[in-house]
Amino acid sequence: MKCFYILFAMSSAIIISCSCNKGRDVTVDVPADTLMTTSDSVSSDSGSEPDTLLDEYDKAMSLIDSEGEDNEKGIELLTKLAEKGNVHAQSSLAWGYFEGELGEDIEKALYWYTKAADQGDYESQTRLAYIYERGWRTQKDPAKAKYWQEKADNNPNKTE
Repeated sequence: MKCFYILFAMSSAIIISCSCNKGRDVTVDVPADTLMTTSDSVSSDSGSEPDTLLDEYDKAMSLIDSEGEDNEKGIELLTKLAEKGNVHAQSSLAWGYFEGELGEDIEKALYWYTKAADQGDYESQTRLAYIYERGWRTQKDPAKAKYWQEKADNNPNKTE
C-alpha cells in the first residue's frame, strides 16, 4: 500500500493526512504529546525496526493489507501503537473493527473509538455520537450520544 502523508505542524499537534491507494482519505489530528520518538518505537518481528511514527503506522497498514500471517502481524503492530496512546492507530483500529476490515468486532471498535475520542480526536467523537444516537450496531444510548456530540461541538480541533 502506498500512502502519501502531508504533515502540518501546529503548536500543540501534528495533523497527518494520508491518501491511500484503497481510495480512502484519512486525516487525523495527533496531539503533540502522544507522538512517539525513535526511542519509543514499537518493535516487530520482521527484523528491521521503523524509525518514525509514520514508518511504524505505514508498516502496520501495509501488513494489514496483505494476506495471512502478515495481516495478523500488522494488526498486532497497529494495536501496540494504539496501546501506547497513538490516536491515529486507535482511530484506525476502531474504523477497521467497525467496518469489518479487521474482522467485525463492535466491542473493540467502540473501545478504540472511545480511546481516540478521549484524547480529543474529533472524528472519533462525532462517530461515537452518531453510533449511539442511531443505535448503529449497538444499543441506542441518548446520554452517550449527547455526551460525545457536546465534546465534538466544543473540540477546538474540529474539522468542518
